[in-house]
This record gives sequence, C-alpha cells and structure tokens, in this order.
Amino acid sequence: KSQTEADPRIRGMVKKAKKKVKPNYKRKLNDQIKKQLKKNKGADFNRKKKK
Repeated sequence: KSQTEADPRIRGMVKKAKKKVKPNYKRKLNDQIKKQLKKNKGADFNRKKKK
C-alpha cells in the first residue's frame, strides 16, 4: 500500500475510482495500478542492479 501512495498518479487514479464506483471501471483501474506497480518495481530493480 505504501508503494501505491508514493506515486501521485496512482493516488489520483484511486481517488477517481472511489468517485466513479462502477464495477467495470474499478476493475480496469486495479489492472492499471498493478501494471504500473510492476513497471515501477522493474525500473527500481534495474537501477539498483546497475549501481
């Protein structure tokens, strides 16, 4: 959860999800967040590896 809150874009997406509580929209959003977190994890991992 702390990782999600660190990214302002994701925080904005979560806020939007709470406003528009359409089940499909929320599901789509969760998928987007998961993808985003995977991307962030990958980027951090690669950066650490290079150092």
